[in-house]
Parts: sequence; C-alpha cells; structure tokens
Amino acid sequence: MEDEIIPPVSDFARSGEKASEVEEIKDRLRKKFADMAEPMNYVEYSRENYDKLFPNSKISTPLGEVSLGGHQFEKLGNNERKHLLGSMYQVLTDPIVVINEDRDGEKAKVFSKSFENDSSKKMKTVVSVVPNIRGTNVSISTHEKDLNNVLCKIKKVADVVYEKPDNDRTAGDTANIDNIQLPNNLPHSPPYCQ
Repeated sequence: MEDEIIPPVSDFARSGEKASEVEEIKDRLRKKFADMAEPMNYVEYSRENYDKLFPNSKISTPLGEVSLGGHQFEKLGNNERKHLLGSMYQVLTDPIVVINEDRDGEKAKVFSKSFENDSSKKMKTVVSVVPNIRGTNVSISTHEKDLNNVLCKIKKVADVVYEKPDNDRTAGDTANIDNIQLPNNLPHSPPYCQ
C-alpha cells in the first residue's frame, strides 16, 4: 500500500471558510474594479494643493479619519508619483475596497480604487497603505499596483474590511466630480495617463 500524502492544513481549513468563498469575493471585486473605474483626477503637484486636499494632514475616509505620514508629499515627489496627488485623495475618500494586510507581523489597511486609462492599456489600480501607528491610522504610501496583486492580499473573507456598495454609482459621474472627489477650490487639469 502506498503512503498517503496528506496536504498541509491551509488557512481556509483552519478558519472553516471555503476557498470558493474567497474566490467569489475576488471575482465580485474584479467586476467592481472594472465597472467602477473612473477618471483619475490630476491635481498639480504643489504643497499648496496638498494642503488643500489634506488640511492638517488628515482626511475623512469610509473607515474614519486617517492622518497622512509626515513625508507623504515628499515621497510622491521623490518617487516620481507626482501625478498621484489627486488620486491619493480619491482612493482614501472613495475606495472600492479596503483590505487588511499582514505586513511583517503588523496589520495595515490597503485602500484600493481603479481608474480609467485613455490608452490601450488596462485600467490603473492605485492603493494607499494605512497601518495603525500608536492608535492612529496613518497613510504611509500611495502607488499604482496591478489588480491581481491587490486581490491576492485577500486570504480569508475577514480580510475585506470595507467594500463599496453596488448601488454607489458615483464612479464615472464626471458631472459631480468636483463636488464629490475634490475640494472646489483646487485647480486641476484633464486626467493624467501615462
């Protein structure tokens, strides 16, 4: 009789969840990212505009107030992400999903949103990483990510801490974009696409 190979116990087996439940969530979110992609608001990279978007380096999100890390403005400039200033505001105020991620033993929330792309490329996904630092949620990084990279962070159903409702149809509503997405006093030009 051959030795029976016993597969390792997965997170799904330990949690009582089925892999299919997690895959259903990923499929549903994949569709939302496609259906709810909206224009990326380009906001000129300047300290003045940053301060208008994030007064007192804070912003209100669907999960409550988030502070911005002390060097977020500089990180956008130093890492050639200046074009993400407007989308950083959009991602934090109107994410499609927020996922809990284990980062080196510490939990962080990953806010994610999709944006239309004018070229033949697929849509863009922008994320903002928000760990809890000494009791305060702090946005420490904003950058573009591949959608599959974002969805792979979901290991179990409980990792999804916020999901934009299906009936929230603000996505793509350019008539209200100034009122919903950005403060009215910010200069912005047409969406930026690489």
